[in-house]
Amino acid sequence: MNSLTAVIKLSFTRDMIYRANFWSSVLSRLGFLLVNLAWFGIMYTSLLHVKNWGYAESMFFLATFQLIETITIGFFGNSFANWYQHINSGSLDVILSKPIDPQLVLSLHAISFPQLLTILAPATFILYLAITFPIFTSLFSIAGYMLGILLAVSIFYNLWLIIMTFLFWLVGISYWHQLFRSITSFLQVPPIVYEGFLKFLFYFIIPVFAAVMLPLAIVWDNSVWALCLLLAMATLTTVLARAFFHYGLKAYNSASS
Repeated sequence: MNSLTAVIKLSFTRDMIYRANFWSSVLSRLGFLLVNLAWFGIMYTSLLHVKNWGYAESMFFLATFQLIETITIGFFGNSFANWYQHINSGSLDVILSKPIDPQLVLSLHAISFPQLLTILAPATFILYLAITFPIFTSLFSIAGYMLGILLAVSIFYNLWLIIMTFLFWLVGISYWHQLFRSITSFLQVPPIVYEGFLKFLFYFIIPVFAAVMLPLAIVWDNSVWALCLLLAMATLTTVLARAFFHYGLKAYNSASS
């Protein structure tokens, strides 16, 4: 816990060195999310009817996805973007020599607080939907949804960590971290429109669809089963990601060797 606190403080201090850049980054990212939500709001209202989903269901899905993605990118995106430099330059040697979990440092050493502040956009929109439409019908749906978001972020992180671990073999690919965001781009429209291989792939092999849809099921159906399934998925991906990360470390060729 002390190590995690130190890493977070270091990230915050680095972000606040140039405060003008910090707040301009917050405003630009917040504006982008608001415009994105507004665009999809117009599209779902005027142009699209997604199977049996109406405006409220479609926008609740989109806001939930953007909340999960924004939190995940805010905590881990910058750190993952620096992996190839650590591996290529050998600075990973320094991290491995310290008495701290290397996965923790490599995942959280560059938290983006401007990105984290932009969760205000999807969070505010979810609040608007909750007030305008009868989305949350019980205390369980509210508490279960909040826990579901945290579990979904955990799943997103674990999947991203697995993808990043391949860099121990694929040395020198500077944009490898963007692969995960390419995968989540399929969530710009509700997963119910997909069929066949893509549906199977992103529900069961790379379960980004399940990670977003299960919190919705918790809310819409007051489903304890959906919450338990999400917890099991988060636990399984955590075990697999950590085991694969340590396996990947064995393939790392130290710069001092």
